[in-house]
Order: sequence, then structure tokens, then C-alpha cells
Amino acid sequence: MRLYGPQFKEASFFKGGPIVTVRKTYDGDFVLTISANEDVNPPLDWNQFKMMQFLGFDPPIGFDGDFAVDPKRHRGDSYPYFNAVLNKAPSVNKTIEHMLVALVCVFQCGEQSRFYFGDNIALTRLVHKLDELDRYKSWPGNPKAEIFGFKGANSDLELFGSRTKYRES
Repeated sequence: MRLYGPQFKEASFFKGGPIVTVRKTYDGDFVLTISANEDVNPPLDWNQFKMMQFLGFDPPIGFDGDFAVDPKRHRGDSYPYFNAVLNKAPSVNKTIEHMLVALVCVFQCGEQSRFYFGDNIALTRLVHKLDELDRYKSWPGNPKAEIFGFKGANSDLELFGSRTKYRES
């Protein structure tokens, strides 16, 4: 999932909001990864790295043994992104809650944030069918209408499948 929002500045090489992935291991653990400064613009500062560590994520480490706030200083024997292994088969809800806490507290995810779940049409259809998020009509930056947002939060954007802009009732 890629997070978009007004707090992120799109730059070259697709820097902007963080990319989040969740996968389940054969042992039943969940591995949660969130982009660090190599993919995020504006970059996180040292205190935000410390907050991610407090939330249970292993941060990228630099040559000096401190946080690799500058991605060029990443020493290569740690992950270049934030990584958390949630042991003991936590529920999917707890895993998502862990992810959302990090996105809200560290990356300032808010009501205006938008979410892209990847180019898997089956996943896009599943998220749409859940009807928990608004799905936006296509535009040049969203050619396949695969970007979602919180219900009613981006009323300036046309909704997928509608002929008019979103209006609160």
C-alpha cells in the first residue's frame, strides 16, 4: 500500500508517501515494513526514527551505528526500511492497528490521506467491495481508479462510479 497526502511532496524516483507491506511467514508471524527516507519526501528526522523504534520497528542503521536518517549513510547490514516482526500469530486487526499507529503518529496520516493498494485488480475490487473507503474516479495520476480515501474526506474528488462530485448528505 502506498500512502498519499498533502504532507508528502512527490519528487523524482517516486519519492513521496511511505510504502507499507504486510506478509505472513510460514510460522504464522506477520512482518510489517514501512518505507524510510530512501522513499519518503519530506524525509523523517532522527526523532521520528526514534518513535518508529519505540513502536517496535527496527530502523535503518548508518555507518556510525546510529539511525540512517540520510539513506546514503545506510550501512547495508540492516534493512533500508522500518521492519517489525509481530510474533505469536497476532490477529490481522492487531497488525493493521500497529501499522496505522505508525502511519498516524510518525507519518502524520490524516483525514486527507489517500491509499493505493497496488495494481492487483482483485485487491482493488475487494477494498472497493468492503465499502469502508471512498474509491476515486480516474484522473491522470490515477488512471485505473485505484486510489482510495477516508469516506467524505476528499470531497473535491469525484467518486468512482458516480457522475457528480461527492456531496455530504
